[in-house]
Parts: sequence; structure tokens; C-alpha cells
Amino acid sequence: MQRKFKKKYLLIFLLAIGSISLIALGFTYAKYASNSIWNYYLGSKGFYFTSDALGMQTVKNVNTLWDGEAVAFSLTNQENDLVSTEYDITYQVTCTVLNDENNEYSCTLNDTNSNTFSGTLSSYETCINYKNDGMDVSNYLQSECEINGYTWQKEAAVKDMTFKVTKKDGSPVEEATVKIEATSTEPYKKTISGTFELRKDPTLAGTISLQAVKDGVLNNLLVTNSYNEEKCISISWNPDQYRLDEEKETFDSYTTNDQGYINSVTFKMNPKYTKKIHFYGTNLTQEINVADYTVTENANCQN
Repeated sequence: MQRKFKKKYLLIFLLAIGSISLIALGFTYAKYASNSIWNYYLGSKGFYFTSDALGMQTVKNVNTLWDGEAVAFSLTNQENDLVSTEYDITYQVTCTVLNDENNEYSCTLNDTNSNTFSGTLSSYETCINYKNDGMDVSNYLQSECEINGYTWQKEAAVKDMTFKVTKKDGSPVEEATVKIEATSTEPYKKTISGTFELRKDPTLAGTISLQAVKDGVLNNLLVTNSYNEEKCISISWNPDQYRLDEEKETFDSYTTNDQGYINSVTFKMNPKYTKKIHFYGTNLTQEINVADYTVTENANCQN
């Protein structure tokens, strides 16, 4: 009889745990669906508020070769190279150190003494010279631009941001986890965020390193240049395992296999910089593995 009671309570316990897991999963999915619907609605209004390091689902950024200096990211009113918002967007950014249990850290934005920053992404139009005739048309008015056969077009607004983590007592910071949250305030509200895991590695004088981060169905390959100089980098892989989920035009050059799938890219990397490259696996259950990628340093990045 006692054994039956134990089995009964064990079954109840397992059912309770399963119910809690399903509820948590339901909340996570509901939040994801809600964000997707809201983002679709904003897109229907021509409203785009995006970042290279932040997202509506918190993006995880990892830098194991952090040098203790300011970390860069950017905000833009651009959905892609062809689509951008045609009106001004006001926003506010906050910076928080998550591993600050003893209130010993400071996080400041854009070389200020504050952990908050407010600004505006201003929509504007300009004259572009696609004729390659050497003429500087940047100050042309629209009528002058079009009469002379140049292109009058909308330009994306980009705000380059930085944050810096320090200790209040002046001692060096060896590692920190920072959350950056950016919220547009007018004309629509949208919040994007990201965490930055920063760790110093004093043993590395300079190298190109790879790190893999899984983000949903996407496999993010983080390429870090810890040198104090610009480098030209090539990354190659087997497209039967991974497919590039980036615009190929963002790289200096690329190669393909016999089936036309990209199997390598070449690009410049600024010193002390980490670049995120998006891939998706041909097998969606496969975890990204840096051992599947080959990195080489080149003399130059000329096509």
C-alpha cells in the first residue's frame, strides 16, 4: 500500500512539473508572437527601429577578447538597404550592469557620465551620384539634383553608440555582463535589447578567434579581431552543413560551390572588433560548431 502511495505522489509531482513547464513555454511563445505581431504592425506604418546588436527578443552578444575599452553598437531607422522610415524617431537608451550585486560598477553611454541617453533618428533625403563622373552633388537641392540626371533618394539614419563599464573604486574590470535597452518613444513605442558578456583575456596579444552562439534557428558565428590593426579575414565552411543568412554584398568577396551555395566570405575587420555572421543549419536540430569553420588571414581584401 505504501508503495502505491509513493507512485501516486510521484505521478502528481511529475504532472505538476510538466504543467509548469508547459505554462512557461506558453508564456514565452505568447510573448514572441505578440512581439512579432506588433513588429508587423509597425512595419505596415513604415516604422523601423533596429540595431546591429539588439532585438525585440534580447540578443546575446559575447566578447571574450574585450580590452576594457568602450563597446560599440548602432541604432538605425532602416529595415534593410532599401527600406527606411520616412519620419523622425525619438528614442532613449539605458545601460545596466547585470552582475553588479554590490553596486560597484558604473555603465556610461557615449562618453557621458550617465547610463541613459536620448536622441533622434532624423529622416533625410540627399542627392546621390551614381554616374561616377567625379561630381560632388552632396549639397544639391532636389530640383538641381534631378535636372542634372542624379538620384534624389532617402537615406537611412544611423546613430553610432558606445557604452563603457568601469568600477567606482578605479580598479580594472575583468568581466561584466551588460544589458542595453533602447526604446523608441515617438511616434511609436518599440523596445529592443541585448546583453553583452565581456571578458578579458590578457594572454592574447592578438588573434582572430571564433565563437558559436545559437539564437533560435539561427547559428551566429562571432568573429573577433583582437589585434590593434585592421585585418582581412576569410571564413570558409561546408554549405551542406550551414547556409549563409546574410546579404552577400556586405562582404568584400565570396566564393560558391558547384551548386551555387556560398562556401566562403572575405571581409575587413576593424581592430578590437567582433563581427556577428548569421547562418542557418541545413539540419535545424544541429548545433553550430566552430570546428566546422576555417578562418584565415589575408594580405588584402581586394576583389
